Order: sequence, then structure tokens, then C-alpha cells
Amino acid sequence: MLVASSAAPGLLGRWVFGTLPQLKQTAQVIGAAPVGKLFTGLVSQEPHLKLPESVQRKARALALKLL
Repeated sequence: MLVASSAAPGLLGRWVFGTLPQLKQTAQVIGAAPVGKLFTGLVSQEPHLKLPESVQRKARALALKLL
């Protein structure tokens, strides 16, 4: 599972920054096959930000694919 976050809004962060492609390439180099990817944005608005329910659901669904 590839997980990345950004202070920028989610869509903008995915488009502007190359974090997920870099993580995918790193996984391939070490011989891993990612089961999915999760990117969330606007994570720097509060010191102890709680992830939105939709992001939590996606994280749980991806975690189940690992089992």
C-alpha cells in the first residue's frame, strides 16, 4: 500500500507532486507489488488532524487487501 500526504489540496497535491510515482518505483525496485495507493491533502491545517471518514474507509479497504 502506497500512502502519501500533502499540505496542498488532494487533487492538486497528486497532480503537482510526484510522490506516488516515486513510491511506486521504489516498491518495484525492492520487489514489492503495491495493492493500492492512498493520497490525502490538506493535512497541515491542524496540529492533530483527524483523517476524514472517506480516507479512513479507503485505508481500511486497502489494509484488507494486504491480508
